[in-house]
Amino acid sequence: MRKSNDEHLAAGTFRPHRHAGRMQLPTTIPAKPEMTGRAAELWDAIAAELYAAGHINAVCGIALKLLVESILIYDAASADILENGLTAQFTNKGGHTSTVANPSVRIRSDAAKQVFLLLKEFGMTPKAVSTMRTSDVLPSDGDDSVQEYLRRLTSDN
Repeated sequence: MRKSNDEHLAAGTFRPHRHAGRMQLPTTIPAKPEMTGRAAELWDAIAAELYAAGHINAVCGIALKLLVESILIYDAASADILENGLTAQFTNKGGHTSTVANPSVRIRSDAAKQVFLLLKEFGMTPKAVSTMRTSDVLPSDGDDSVQEYLRRLTSDN
């Protein structure tokens, strides 16, 4: 039995010259089966944007999964910080109580670094977006005034 385009995309074996003629190309990369709820929503939103812009293919699925998971970890740590505060009280075996940073502060910080690194990889930071060439995003329909205006806004001159 032949694989579907989605199966080829998930496996990283999709080749437009071989598979595009027999089936319609998908508009995104489907979420991994184990992703549900908020993870699936994040995946769908991020993957659709990146796929439409031509920034990812099925091979990028692992990095995209790491991005989604890192965002979820960041969100969970942020929620814990809001609920329990930036510090926590710990009592040792000797009965001495000390105030330390909430462990979620470091977890959130590490997740934020991971999210930022992955966003950079996918070209999704404000700097990356501002350096995008407008000709890549806006189709030319004979009226170049919008493209010219955007070019001037984003140029280094």
